[in-house]
Amino acid sequence: MQKALKYGLYNQETREKEDPELSFSFKLPLAIMNKWDRCGLTSNFLANYQSATFPQPEKTSSLLSTIINELIENAIKYSSSADKQITVIIKHFQNTIQIKTINFAEEETTQKLKTYILKLSENSHENLFLSQLEENSQREDNHSGIGLLTLINDHNLKLGIRIQKEDALYEIHVKAELETNDL
Repeated sequence: MQKALKYGLYNQETREKEDPELSFSFKLPLAIMNKWDRCGLTSNFLANYQSATFPQPEKTSSLLSTIINELIENAIKYSSSADKQITVIIKHFQNTIQIKTINFAEEETTQKLKTYILKLSENSHENLFLSQLEENSQREDNHSGIGLLTLINDHNLKLGIRIQKEDALYEIHVKAELETNDL
């Protein structure tokens, strides 16, 4: 088995051994998640449930829903086929909310993600965001590539990506963490 490629949070001490105060794990079949409104419903449900105990639950829910939705939509967009599923895990630790998606992708998609990770590693997030906006102004497709960058820049989101070869596909883990005092 090949060694996993890791970026960001996956290269740091993890909370995996800690017991979260609250934890949800969902498996979402791609066959029914290809309608974007279902992504929104799932994101809103998870965000509303998580934010109920926060001082400003509506503000917290809105931000969490945006983050969860971006991660779910990316996992769906970059998954290998409709007969697969994605996994969404959300955990609330004492001072941190952690959101993780797991999906499977083919070689071509995985290579694009590896290129993206390289850009994240070698550039400041602000410069990469501006560069992507500039590139988008000259593109004709509607793939902006700024979703995660916006969340990192605007909301102090910490990101981790792990890629592991599994048979003919690659297992992609994307983990985002947000400090609760940022909510």
